[in-house]
This record gives sequence, C-alpha cells and structure tokens, in this order.
Amino acid sequence: MVRFTDKGNANEVTITATAKSNPTRVFHYAFKLSDWYINNGMIETTWSDAKAYCANKNTSLPTRLQLGGTAQQALEYNQRGTIGSLWSEWGNLRNFISNIPPPPASTFWTSEIDHNNQYYAIFTSNGLLGAYPNSTNSNSYAVCRIEL
Repeated sequence: MVRFTDKGNANEVTITATAKSNPTRVFHYAFKLSDWYINNGMIETTWSDAKAYCANKNTSLPTRLQLGGTAQQALEYNQRGTIGSLWSEWGNLRNFISNIPPPPASTFWTSEIDHNNQYYAIFTSNGLLGAYPNSTNSNSYAVCRIEL
C-alpha cells in the first residue's frame, strides 16, 4: 500500500517495491503529481456552498475532466484510464476514503453547469456523471483541486 502523508507537490515521487519472494528484485515507479485534492470533511452541501468552501481555501472545484474523466453529459459513465483525472486514475474513491457514505449519496460537485442550469457531480463509486439543481434538496460533497 502506498500512502501520502502530507500535501503533495510538483516534485518527482518514486515508489520502490521489493518482491517478498526474491528481495533482489526491486521495482521503481517514478511520477510527478499535477493536482492535489482536499475535501470538506464529508459534509453534504449545495453547489454554491461547495464553490465558496473551495474559494475560501484558495482552491477551486474541479472540472468534469479533472474529477471524473471522459463523460460529457449527465448519465454517462467515465472511463478508467484517463491520465490526469482523479476518478479515472484511481477508480472507486471509497477504497481510499473511509468516511464516504454508500451510494447513492456519494457524489462530488464539479465546477461545471449543463445546458439546463444543473450542476454536474461525479459518483465516487462508479464514475457516473450526474446533474442536479443548486438547492438544499440536491446536496453532494465538496472536493477542491489544487494545481501543483
């Protein structure tokens, strides 16, 4: 298991793994982070409040591409493997954040609005793109993007 213990930066990160069956076999994987994400402690919020929360942290809500991946309209599923996209690269975020509630209440707001003035949100478990009104009846969670 790999765990980041502090906020990421743009410096190169190297993960080193040693095979248990043969300690002389060592693997290295190096990469650079381009984004870092923080959440609001898993408090449901409207889109406007999520946007304000991120602005108060000097960050922003991510776009559909940055948060989910390839989906362009509501009720489309994002595809795994889009480099630079949080859900697409990491998959089910419930595997990494223990306090995400079970579906269907596990969506994160994006910064984008659809043609019906509804706000896009990504389901963290399966990558589904949804669209919801900005009202107290349509709460999701805030995740804020920091460009490194």
